[in-house]
Amino acid sequence: MPAVDRAPFATAEEFLGARASRSSVVLIATVTLLLAAIGGWSAMARVEETVRGTGRVTPTGQVKVINHPNGGRIITLDVKEGDNVAADQVLIRLDGDQVASEYAELLGRLQVASLETARLESEAAGTSLHVEADLAAARPDLVAAQASLLRARTDALQSQRLTLTRSIESRRGDLASAEAERVRAKGSLVHLTDELTAVRALSERGLYPRLRLIAAEKEMAEAQGSAQKAEAALDVARATLGAEQARLSSLDKQWRQDVLTQLESSRSERDRLREQVNAKRLQINDVTIKAPVAGTVLDLSATAVGQSIAPNQPIMKIVPRGEPLEVEARIHNEDIGQVRPDLPVTVKVRTFDYLRYGALQGKVERIAADATREPETGNFSYVVSIAIDRDSLGVGKEQRLISPGMTVDVEVNTGMRTVFTYLTDRLWHMRDTAFREG
Repeated sequence: MPAVDRAPFATAEEFLGARASRSSVVLIATVTLLLAAIGGWSAMARVEETVRGTGRVTPTGQVKVINHPNGGRIITLDVKEGDNVAADQVLIRLDGDQVASEYAELLGRLQVASLETARLESEAAGTSLHVEADLAAARPDLVAAQASLLRARTDALQSQRLTLTRSIESRRGDLASAEAERVRAKGSLVHLTDELTAVRALSERGLYPRLRLIAAEKEMAEAQGSAQKAEAALDVARATLGAEQARLSSLDKQWRQDVLTQLESSRSERDRLREQVNAKRLQINDVTIKAPVAGTVLDLSATAVGQSIAPNQPIMKIVPRGEPLEVEARIHNEDIGQVRPDLPVTVKVRTFDYLRYGALQGKVERIAADATREPETGNFSYVVSIAIDRDSLGVGKEQRLISPGMTVDVEVNTGMRTVFTYLTDRLWHMRDTAFREG
């Protein structure tokens, strides 16, 4: 009788242990193959490496900056940010009431200065007041006032002249009296000189009393004193007459000099006011701000009716229609090292749904030389200019035009890399930065 083979497993426990061992081997092999497959895929699979940023659409051509030379208060605001406007379209109307009030004030001052100049010219020429017909018709009250002032000043001058003339005539009479007195004194002196000579001769011969000689000498001394006084009085009369004549001559010269000085000042003031009036007249007709070219409104700073704008303050920009567009994006400081000119860029316009309208394609044109601080976050970033392939999204009825000022998200394709290198770079970065204090 043949021998019976023994069972390969003596017990149930041995049987189960053998099955578990085979399952573990299969699992380990499967996991190993899976990891090897993933590793091989990560080493061979390549993905795009991108740098992201945000920006806005801007024109590449010359932007028209809109301002006003004089400023003013806005009474109508006919556009808003992003509007398309035609050439000569009204953008803003300013309040002209204040300008009109200032014009009226300046015009009144000009009329006063013009009439004052006309009156001074008449004074200098010695004629009656001559005024232009339109000015006389506009301000008859001022004409009457200046004519009255001209008469008053002329009468005052004539009165001063008459007073000095009468004084001169009086001084001439005094001079004539002084000359007559000098002639009389000289004649008396000659007579007494002859008489004294005769008395002295007789007295020396004893034919005339000594007392009579003394009396004659005394009369002679008195006559000489009278002659000297007459001569001095004549000099005083001549000097007084000369002084009065000089005053009369000085009166005319000083009056003319004063008139010419006032006339020069008045003409300067008149000419200055005339220029201001002409400028204000232009301002009255310049309270409407119009678009110089057809285009799109950008960077509108005027927001409400009643707002005041300063002279030459930028109010808005007009991007001329048909100008090529570009994107100005900001790339973070830590990413700019990967960006270089001519790299391809995907531009997603936030205004339009990316899934529906797609994205724009472009390339890096320029990179700013210096980083600038972002006003919103305070972080430093670089401005990158990106040329885009078209100015619209979508096709057919779904086409949408891109306008300056629209915000965008940009993705700069900096190259290709494997998934394996991407993961290992992250691991090395974590190793370098872990457990370190900043």
